[in-house]
Amino acid sequence: MNRNNDAPQSSERREEQRLTVRYPTGIVWGASPVFLLPTSTDELLGSGKWGAGPTTVVLKQDGPWTYGMLYLLVRVIVET
Repeated sequence: MNRNNDAPQSSERREEQRLTVRYPTGIVWGASPVFLLPTSTDELLGSGKWGAGPTTVVLKQDGPWTYGMLYLLVRVIVET
């Protein structure tokens, strides 16, 4: 595999830090802001947009299983 540092990067970066709370019943919830940063180096490989929005998660841990739902909404702020 060629690992050339000049090769185009195909992904954009999404940053989030989540505040979580765990209850004795095995339910965990969390919420945070999420930010979309246009970090691709080739305009064909990325959207070229800046965005932000909320994200929340609710999980239930039952033995070896984890069930849950993730809500993530990113609104475009600026198109470059």
